[in-house]
Amino acid sequence: MKILNYCFFLFVIGILSACSSESNSVDDNVLVPVQVTFSGLDVSVVPDGSRGSVTRATASEAKVDRIALKIFDTSGKEIYSVVKDNPNEEGFDKVKCLLHVGDYKFVAVAHKAKTTESKAAVITSYEKATLSERSIPSRVYSNVMDVTVSGNTTHDVTIAFGKRITSSFDLNVTDAYPDEIETVELILNPLIDKTEKEYVFNPTTGLAESALTYNASFNRKSFSVTSFTGKTLSISLFLTAEEQKMNVTINMKNSDGTMLYTRTLKDVTFRQRSSTIVKGTFFSSQVSGSFTFDTTDDTSINIPLKPLD
Repeated sequence: MKILNYCFFLFVIGILSACSSESNSVDDNVLVPVQVTFSGLDVSVVPDGSRGSVTRATASEAKVDRIALKIFDTSGKEIYSVVKDNPNEEGFDKVKCLLHVGDYKFVAVAHKAKTTESKAAVITSYEKATLSERSIPSRVYSNVMDVTVSGNTTHDVTIAFGKRITSSFDLNVTDAYPDEIETVELILNPLIDKTEKEYVFNPTTGLAESALTYNASFNRKSFSVTSFTGKTLSISLFLTAEEQKMNVTINMKNSDGTMLYTRTLKDVTFRQRSSTIVKGTFFSSQVSGSFTFDTTDDTSINIPLKPLD
């Protein structure tokens, strides 16, 4: 009888232990709900004559309307992919998915589309993404996060994009444009002589895969103005390093395409996540102006403009 009671006691203890172990363990085969929120985009506000200030913004506040997300496991295999291209839909800045317990890389790219037909970035890996636009948008963001999914309850992930990954060039001519100027053309890195309509960059660093020539043409009709006087003309670009020097050519043409004025600025300094601003007189013989970086964490760099010959 004592032996039977003892065996029964061990049997009960075994069942209780098994139940306790089962309730506290995590089954690797169980799919865990994961909710991803996109936020923390830094929007630079650059008032005339002052340093820029930065505010944290949601996707809608930053006017981001294309978001791509891919999730890779530790072997680099794609586990989940989604594109968000309708900023008017409820939950545009959120994604819900199911993932097994484990370690992952979350790769996200967001930007403000140039046209209604523009697509979200195509993410190939955490080191390669492609943006198909006719020119670089002023606001492109990316982030790569290491995420460990564990437990049996919903796992919340917030992807804070931070600052834009691009650089930009702003031309602000302070004297009056002659009436015959119909088109202004900005050419960045003209010596490379290589342009693309698909821009390949590293979403981890935000840097371009290769150096390119970037150009933008501004026409008075497209601006719906009679003159460029008082207007700031801007172009964005990807850099191949956090700081990079390149030439900038400024062309001024009349209505039939005849070149009226041209000037090339040598070895202009660009920084990632910063604006290089050239401001000053362009048409008079006495040229005054400088390049400045409007950022919250970089000091200004001043490069005097050379007078016209």
